[in-house]
Amino acid sequence: MLLKSIYNFGPEKNVYKDTVFINHSGLNIRTAVNYKQSDYFIANTLDDQRYKLIKRNAEKKIDWNYSFDDAGSKLFGIAFDGQFVIVSGCTKKNNKFYPCVYRYDTSGTAIDTFLYDNPTTGLPATYFSIEKTNDGGYILSGHKTTSIRENKKPIFLLKLNSNFNKIFEISFDLSTFVDIGVKYTFFGTYAKESEDGGYYIFSKYGNLNVFSIIIKTNSKGEVTSITYPEDNMLQTKILAHLITC
Repeated sequence: MLLKSIYNFGPEKNVYKDTVFINHSGLNIRTAVNYKQSDYFIANTLDDQRYKLIKRNAEKKIDWNYSFDDAGSKLFGIAFDGQFVIVSGCTKKNNKFYPCVYRYDTSGTAIDTFLYDNPTTGLPATYFSIEKTNDGGYILSGHKTTSIRENKKPIFLLKLNSNFNKIFEISFDLSTFVDIGVKYTFFGTYAKESEDGGYYIFSKYGNLNVFSIIIKTNSKGEVTSITYPEDNMLQTKILAHLITC
């Protein structure tokens, strides 16, 4: 049974579209979080796909924007813990890809970069979402490519403590969940804590037609249920939210 909190999926991640950014025609605003009347955005440039972290104040003016000059760095998830801006994504170092978490203060100063395991460092891996959990830690979800030839991109669920140390990481091969007779591509994923202390993982899959899937786990990341939403409103909300991934 789906808990009520599932319908509150990602409300703070709605893309901001207003006159401040309409003039920035070279930017694609991917996701945002609001804290104390300030907005923190993740965006990428349309010409070279470089990523930016942007802060806008209560007067809707840009306080700062930080550019990631490394073409291998990508940003997707964003959270705020009351003191730091926390961003999830991936980075490329020495021709190797690593899923990572960046931590910035509210002035845009980089504080920490945390790198995590990639089973195949020569292939892309990223965390698409990060959410603060009730225990003070974080829950993240993303993809790690394990085989280009076989198109294997399992979903990974990562639980961190408040110091960004790994508590557990579990992978899910969604091809075992979807028996549809053809090879589908899974893309976009988002995790959030549920009311019972477990987690929801939202993803989408498809080729010409795109569908959503919801994985429910317990607090240890063990799968307790798989749901394919028939509620059109819920499915549309999931697919629209994950389009930024």
